[in-house]
Amino acid sequence: MTHRSNNRRTEKRERFAHGHAGPRIRPNHILGVLGTLLVLALVYLAFAGPNKSSAVTAVKPVPAGDSSSGAIQIPLSEVTGEAKFYEYKAASQKKVRFFVIKSSDGVYRAAADACVVCYREKMGFHQEGNDLVCNKCGKHFPSASVNEVTGGCNPDGIPRTIQGDKLLIATSELEARAELF
Repeated sequence: MTHRSNNRRTEKRERFAHGHAGPRIRPNHILGVLGTLLVLALVYLAFAGPNKSSAVTAVKPVPAGDSSSGAIQIPLSEVTGEAKFYEYKAASQKKVRFFVIKSSDGVYRAAADACVVCYREKMGFHQEGNDLVCNKCGKHFPSASVNEVTGGCNPDGIPRTIQGDKLLIATSELEARAELF
């Protein structure tokens, strides 16, 4: 070996022996970074996750007179220009989410909180002004188009009837949409 390579080797040994072998990652630094990432992930899920309405009302059917099926009854006084979200437990034990709204044209409307395009993501819709917005793709749909425009990413409209001061939705209609959830 040459004298020069001997000196380099000696210098490296001295640096290593004194802990100056370069930047060193310590276990407590790794734990600190992982802890910070975990906290950030939890904050994201709590605040920036799918923008679902936090107020979901569970509903149960009211039996129809002589048939085995029933209907969901929602007082019209609860239906305003702000979408109200409900959850129905289907026979398959799936929770079928839907919303009702009195649209800008004054019509009472109902739709599944899912569409036939993005339903696999289970993200549903939220409301921005007079529009319902898909939480997956961000497309906007005017409230007056619910139950009128079908297919694609439009909210999956649910047939409904008005009887006195109640909006009625047949449980068979909700059962038929359980596959979206």
